Amino acid sequence: MGLDPEEEAELRAFLRHQSGLTSEERAGILARLRRPRAPVPDLPPGQKIRCVGGAFAGSEGVLVELLPEKGTARVELVVFGGPIVVELEFGELEPCG
Repeated sequence: MGLDPEEEAELRAFLRHQSGLTSEERAGILARLRRPRAPVPDLPPGQKIRCVGGAFAGSEGVLVELLPEKGTARVELVVFGGPIVVELEFGELEPCG
């Protein structure tokens, strides 16, 4: 995503006024927003994928849709015997096969 200096200043001011956040949480939010996004993968809906990062690392599922504006993909996984749809960052998935 990346932030330009003006956006970062506005976000810092906003986060300072969020009473429920610790300084570590604010720093974590800023660090995440500063990271460049992974490129949009060239994967069609229905493609089998493997999660390579995050809470579902090692899981396999089916791509439901890409959300380029958010840098994420909706993926259907089977968890505890039932299907769930999760949103993963592009960098957390790869095609199976």
